[in-house]
Amino acid sequence: MELSEIRKGVIAVLGAVVAVVPQVLSSLAGVIPANVASYLTIVASVATAALVYLVPNSTPVQKVQATFEALRPAFDEFKREIRQDVDVRLRVPSIDETLRRERDRLGKEAKSFVSGRSGGGSGAVAEVSHVEPPEGPFTVRGLGR
Repeated sequence: MELSEIRKGVIAVLGAVVAVVPQVLSSLAGVIPANVASYLTIVASVATAALVYLVPNSTPVQKVQATFEALRPAFDEFKREIRQDVDVRLRVPSIDETLRRERDRLGKEAKSFVSGRSGGGSGAVAEVSHVEPPEGPFTVRGLGR
């Protein structure tokens, strides 16, 4: 049983008690006139029905969780767009590309060393080239383009 069900049950029981009390005071004790007791019963019944309807069915935590679940596809799409844009802008060579470049460089140095021309190298340097990002709803153009 959830908290919202308990709250609605308590309101319904209190409403029933409040609706019956005027009738008991009217008929058994004679404290309230019969027509006033009828009006009080009607007001109590309508107020009970309205309060049971207005009490929320879920807790605030459940509402927040439902909102996040509804927005999850948008978050996933936004995250995918950002990753794609970052990958395009900061194109990092894969390990295979780096190893191939280093092998080619070392092969050239070995050939030049054998032929008597010693060409030095300080190591592999990743080439960075500017690539235009694809157009999309989340693409932001930089200044000066």
